[in-house]
Amino acid sequence: KERLDEAPEKKRRLSYQDKYALESLPKQIETMELEIEKLRDQLADSNLYASDPEGFQHRAEMLKQAQQGLAEAEEEWLRLELIKSEIESS
Repeated sequence: KERLDEAPEKKRRLSYQDKYALESLPKQIETMELEIEKLRDQLADSNLYASDPEGFQHRAEMLKQAQQGLAEAEEEWLRLELIKSEIESS
């Protein structure tokens, strides 16, 4: 006998925000990767630290933040892709 207080299982779906994020995150990730590459190239310049120690520190901090942002964006994209895969397989 089915219980009346049990709600029927709702079909899981992506929200509008999740769909938008899933579409836009790959481009954002690509942009972040390019920025990280640019910062790494700048920090690889052996003369930068000697000529501009503050600029070197600033770029090193920017690199750290960019890498953290990239990791978060990649994790979010992966989370959304997993949800999308679950929805499509059900």
